Amino acid sequence: IYESSLEIDSLKDKLLSYVDICNKASGHATTVFYADKTDYVVFGNTTYNKYLRGDYSEKMIKAIKLEQEGKLKILSEEQFMSLLGVDISTDTAKKKHGHIDTKSMTAQTSSFDSTHPLFGKVCVFTGTLDKMPRKEAMQAVLNVGGEIGNGVTQKTNYLILGCNDYCTQIKGNKSNKLKKAEDLKLQGFDIDIIDELTFYDMLDC
Repeated sequence: IYESSLEIDSLKDKLLSYVDICNKASGHATTVFYADKTDYVVFGNTTYNKYLRGDYSEKMIKAIKLEQEGKLKILSEEQFMSLLGVDISTDTAKKKHGHIDTKSMTAQTSSFDSTHPLFGKVCVFTGTLDKMPRKEAMQAVLNVGGEIGNGVTQKTNYLILGCNDYCTQIKGNKSNKLKKAEDLKLQGFDIDIIDELTFYDMLDC
């Protein structure tokens, strides 16, 4: 970033660190953006997820209008860091999901309904879930007789997309897990790509 103004809509500690990063990159960070002075508007993760869902605040509407006019560009935190050449995707995912040790997880019951749609099915999650933590969702799968996996393989039956990943898919930006799942489906493997709400509907069957 060179001589760019940034509006960081995030937590105070992140704001301070991003301002420092921006300054070191010869940019300028501020909390107020203007059409003639701002090059990038950076939304924090929670705010960016709302933006992807179409849950617009007054500030977002202003930013979207200016982006449509070609006067600035809207970025997520990850996209901002990527602009600086810093890859935080792996570390961010680990922090969000807390290094879940799936191999140590087991069902909390021994009584299963073999007609349940997730019984005997291998489920993989990607993205952040809105309704429950990923570990809780994984446990729910195990409790109905399903299996969980960390990555998409030929044995995967369902790839469950968190809200952020589902909205990103709609916008044409696909994660590696999603791309792999789509490729396997084209090859004829028994894998379905579902959103978070569909997963909950299946879980409650």
